[in-house]
Formats: sequence, C-alpha cells, structure tokens
Amino acid sequence: MESINFAKGYDKVRSSSSVHLEVEDQARHPQATKPIKKFRIAVVSAAVFLTAALAVMLFALIHHTNTEHPSPPENIPVAAATTLDSIRAVCNVTQHPDSCLAAISAAVGGNPKPVTDPEEILKVSIQVSLKRFADLASLFRNSSGGEWGSKVAVDDCVDQLGEGVSNLNQSLAAMEVEASTEGKMLTPAKIDDLKTWISAAMTDEETCGDGLEEMGAKVPEGVKAEMEECKQLLSNSLAILANMTSLLRHFHLQMH
Repeated sequence: MESINFAKGYDKVRSSSSVHLEVEDQARHPQATKPIKKFRIAVVSAAVFLTAALAVMLFALIHHTNTEHPSPPENIPVAAATTLDSIRAVCNVTQHPDSCLAAISAAVGGNPKPVTDPEEILKVSIQVSLKRFADLASLFRNSSGGEWGSKVAVDDCVDQLGEGVSNLNQSLAAMEVEASTEGKMLTPAKIDDLKTWISAAMTDEETCGDGLEEMGAKVPEGVKAEMEECKQLLSNSLAILANMTSLLRHFHLQMH
C-alpha cells in the first residue's frame, strides 16, 4: 500500500514539476509569437508604403509628360494647332507674349496654310503693328485737337505718327523677296535696317506721347489704350527681330 501511495505521490510531484516548468518557460519566453507578428506587420507596411510611393512617382511622371508635351485642343485643326504652337514659341521671346500671341494668331486665323516660319511670323507682327499704328494716326488726324485742349500737340502727333507709318511700310517692303536680290526675306543687313525703322516708329510714338503730356492735353482713355497697345506691338516686333537668329536655329532653319 505504501508503494502505491509513493507512486501516486511521485506522479503528483512529476505532474507538478511539469506544470512548473511550463510556467517557467512561458515566463522566460513571453508571447513567443509576437516577433513573427511584428515582422509580418512590418512587411505589409513596407509593401503599402512602396505601392503608394510608386503610385506618386507614376502620377508625377504622367503629369510632367503632359506638361512638357500638351496635346492641342481637340476642336483646333492640326494645321491651326501647329501655327498656334509656332506663334507661341516666337512670342515667348517678347516682353508681352500674351498680346503678341493674340494679335498674330488673330491675323493669321483665316490662313488655310500653317504659318510656322519665324520670318513669316515676324512679317505678320509688323503688318499688325502697321495697321494699329495707322489706325492711331487716323484718330489724331480726325481730331480737331480743340476737345483735347491742345491743337498744337495733336498736330505734332499727326506728323510723328505719319513718320512712324512710313518707317513700318519701309520695314515690310524690305522683307519682300525680289528676284533681283539675294532672294531672301531676311539678311543680316536687312535685320539692321528693320531694327532702325521699327525703333524709329517707337520713338515717333513716344515723342507724340511726351508732347501731349507736356502740353497738358486731355487725351481720351480709349486713345491712351490704343497708344499703349501700339507700343507693345512694336516692342514685340523688335524683340522677335532681335532674337531671329536663335529662333531660326530653334526651328532648324536658316535665313531665307
């Protein structure tokens, strides 16, 4: 009987020892599965971060591509879009690219052929400048000067603007290609002449404006706006002319 009791007691001790060892093992290695879970969470987080980063990079690349190479509006014919892009590239060398683009694109709007040659665009710019300059001269000629408070200043403007119209006409005439000459719309010598004539036209208008101010003439706001627009158009033509060599190189052309 004592043997049996001893055996039972031993079993209890062994069972108790086993339980004690398990408790110690758990105490020594608490939550043994946590590192694995943390590793899995880290892997998932990294995958999510990389996916988001790739999405951002892809979006930036698409946006950059669309910005660098914008597609022409769908309602503009291919020829018109080509003309518009060329005019914009030329007008970007001016101080007033918006007014330059608006004026020249409106002038060539009815042209069935694309206008992509910088020399042709310059010619149109001078034509637009001449028309607005001539319209401005007509405003002064049709004014008696009395209602503006200074007939002398107005008469002086008529003379100055008339000279400006003449200078711009000379500029356009010089760009006409003649069989008896080199057959080129522009040459280095022509460019120098054009700079002189267009600059002279700008000086003519500035002299007119200075005279009106000195004489205290009451110029209508509409006329002042016309004068400012003419000044910008002339400035645009002069800027295009001054950058013609680099523009031709940009379009892979030479003076012709």
